[in-house]
Parts: sequence; C-alpha cells; structure tokens
Amino acid sequence: FRTQHAIEASIEWYDRAIEVLAATNLAELRAGLQLERGLALHQLADAQPQRLMPAVRSYQSALIHFTESEHPEQFATANMHIGIAYLSMPMTDASDQVRLGVAVQSLRAALRVFSPDTHAWEWSSSKMNLANALQYLPSTHRGDNLAEAVEMYDDVLAQRSKISDPAGYGRVLANQANALAHLGRLDDATEKYEEAKQLFGSVGDTEGIAVIDAQLAEVESVREGSA
Repeated sequence: FRTQHAIEASIEWYDRAIEVLAATNLAELRAGLQLERGLALHQLADAQPQRLMPAVRSYQSALIHFTESEHPEQFATANMHIGIAYLSMPMTDASDQVRLGVAVQSLRAALRVFSPDTHAWEWSSSKMNLANALQYLPSTHRGDNLAEAVEMYDDVLAQRSKISDPAGYGRVLANQANALAHLGRLDDATEKYEEAKQLFGSVGDTEGIAVIDAQLAEVESVREGSA
C-alpha cells in the first residue's frame, strides 16, 4: 500500500501531466490519467472526505472519452467509483438525494459491463452498493426497489462462501434482512438476522452481534405493534 505522502505526490504528477496533455490530441491518455487521479484521490477519502468530490469530477472527466462501447472496463470502473463516492457522502439535505439517484444510475452502468465471471470483486462491490442504495432511494416504486435489492443480495450470496468468509456473508445477510424488514416481511427478516448473528458470533464480532440484536428488537416491536 502506498503511503499518504506517495499518493499526494502522484496526484500532483497527474495534475501536471493532465495540464500538459490538454493542448494535445492524446485524449485517451488524458482520460486514463483522469481515472487514475480519481482513484488516488479516492484512496485519501477515508481520512479526508473532502477528496470525494474532486475524485468524482476526475471520474466524470474520464468518462468524456471512455465510452461503454469502446472502453468498457474503464467506463465501468469510473461509474462504479462514482457510485461508491456518492454513497460515501453524508445525506444531510433533501437535494443530496439527487446524488443517491446518480449513484444508482452509475452502479447500474457498471453492472452492464462487470460480471461475476470476468470481474468478481468489481461486480460484487457494485451489486452490494446498488442494493444498499435502492433501500433508501426516494421513489414512488419503493416496494419494487426493495424487492430488487433483496434479489441482488441473493445474487451476491450465491458468489460468497459462509465457510471461507463468514463475516462478509453475514454482512450481506444483515443488509438483506434490512430490506426484507422494510418490505414488511418480518419473519423472513428475522431468519436472515438470526443467521447473520450466528456467523458474526463464529468470528467473535461482538459489535456486529449488538447491531443485529438492535434490529431484531425493532422487528419484534413492529410485530407487536401490528398484532
């Protein structure tokens, strides 16, 4: 892994190179540098969230040249990271919901290219993030979005192993349980939560267990309130 200093230095190099290439006809090279610059900025965003918007702008600049038909992998990579970046930003204002819609569109675009056979990690990440986003996307078709999210979690689970990655499998189950609970399928949600809790317990994830216990208590409260 590169250090923060090394990443900062690479961003400065990308900035200079992109500026030099602006007066040339080397559009593909410039787009490639914009994509790499976005990825570098994105690496810094955990500690420096203000880097997310500049990263998105770099991805968008790359997409001016990288089309789905001619540059599918670069197109999908830029779209996936736009979606992830937008979902990483806090949603504090009503206008921020627009970013959620863009994230959904971007992740759908990435999934037109990525498949579990060709890009397993990228496909799984895009699918998971899209399913998570659909749970909270404002829409008059909220039920349809939630049902689609449940199916997407099933797709991801089919590519995961609860034996080799119990914690990861459990996180997918917990997210799926949330969608099922929002749909009012409380028994199905409870079943998924319980399985996730068992998997978290197998790896000693006490924090994960506490979150699941809180969700189970909420489901039980809803069940009692509707009785």
